[in-house]
Amino acid sequence: MTPQFIGQGMNAGVRDAFNLAWKLDAVMAGSATDALLDSYQSERLPHVRSMIRTAVQMKDFVSMANPLKAILRNALTRTAMATPGIGRYLREGSFIPQPSYAGGSYFGMSRRMRRMRRSPAGRQLPQPSVKGPGGRGERLDDLLGSGFVLIGIGIDPRRSMTEADRATWRRLDTRFVTVYPFGGRPQGDAARVRPEGAVEIEDVSGELLAWLRSHGHVQGSVVIVRPDRFVYGAVGERELSAATRRIQGELQAAPVKGDTTPVQAEQAGRTARISA
Repeated sequence: MTPQFIGQGMNAGVRDAFNLAWKLDAVMAGSATDALLDSYQSERLPHVRSMIRTAVQMKDFVSMANPLKAILRNALTRTAMATPGIGRYLREGSFIPQPSYAGGSYFGMSRRMRRMRRSPAGRQLPQPSVKGPGGRGERLDDLLGSGFVLIGIGIDPRRSMTEADRATWRRLDTRFVTVYPFGGRPQGDAARVRPEGAVEIEDVSGELLAWLRSHGHVQGSVVIVRPDRFVYGAVGERELSAATRRIQGELQAAPVKGDTTPVQAEQAGRTARISA
């Protein structure tokens, strides 16, 4: 049960449903084994527990029965709300636990190594306003589709892919996106053809690029985003092939033509034995 005191019950329910739905879809489509479903509990439980704990603390704060404590609480609250910085922190609800998965508990690249601690893996992608291909302001989510997304920072994320890499991402219903700073999308070059099958966007507010920079990723990086808009990982362009093989192995996806990894060969053997 989620107490109502910070108004997060429905948010938690939507996150639960989104987290589980894409995994069920992947399993039913045959692009992942049901082992993927085990990550639902390990991802969602810590955040929900943290929100419930905060809601109970808020209940204790707003429902004080002792009149003297209530007077002191009211005075402290008025002072805090009038204090720059603290007041904004409280009004915006920044004290509410943000959705971020603990290291080692989520489907994504690990943040345990020191060089990866700033990684956006396991964190929710921001939702800024961006300028889409039609020149209109749109929410980022409306341009990302419903499957996996590869976001190249200033580059087409497919640029260094092998055909096998492309086939793997196509099987995962992946959308390819290139993000530029506002006004930074190449224009005016008559010889330039916009890449077919990719979406080019401009970060109007700068929020997305600033967030990526804060996690150590700049021009030439590729961000791998899960269907629920949590980041699987972010890598340099040259590391994308290795990341592609990694995610395919972790999903235990059905092999693309010519791919015979040990995990997939074992699965095929089990299927053959069951059929027999």
